[in-house]
Amino acid sequence: MLESGLNPATLGIRAAGGWNFFSYLVLFLSGYLIVADQRIERAVHRHRMAALAIAICTTPLLLAPGLSLLTMNDTAYGSLGYTLAISLKSFNSWCWMLTFLGLGQKFLNFNRPALRYMSEASLPFYMLHQPIILSIGFLIAEWPVGVWPKFALLSLSAFVMISLAYELLVRRIHILRFCFGLKPI
Repeated sequence: MLESGLNPATLGIRAAGGWNFFSYLVLFLSGYLIVADQRIERAVHRHRMAALAIAICTTPLLLAPGLSLLTMNDTAYGSLGYTLAISLKSFNSWCWMLTFLGLGQKFLNFNRPALRYMSEASLPFYMLHQPIILSIGFLIAEWPVGVWPKFALLSLSAFVMISLAYELLVRRIHILRFCFGLKPI
């Protein structure tokens, strides 16, 4: 709580993980700029190992007493400690993202039929996963078995059902292709 009586949670639209909407907007726009300019993309590729080294070195600092993101709730919003911890978290996240982008450019730069198929299926798969997982979860929630068997059954059956729904319905029916944002056959 700030001395002025403002609650930090009301100063920004909070999202999962403690980041606010504007942080995600900056990351989204940065990603766009990286892929929009070939010079920046080449620089990310060239500096991927330096970004990895910095990310590895700064990650333990995030867990250190006083800077730990687990204990940041004890740190006053706007204080030097809070500002340093948030700055370190942002810098560390940025380094990890540059690392993964650079490594992806190096090791995932290929084209195969399976990759083309999965690329097309990714958006429908994403859109179908929640209703299917929730439906199956609702059906098995009260079963008298442990958590791990339920998790295994939910994971396997949801994957099979989503894959079948995509392959048999979305991929083959033109209006569904359009509704899920796919190009016509």
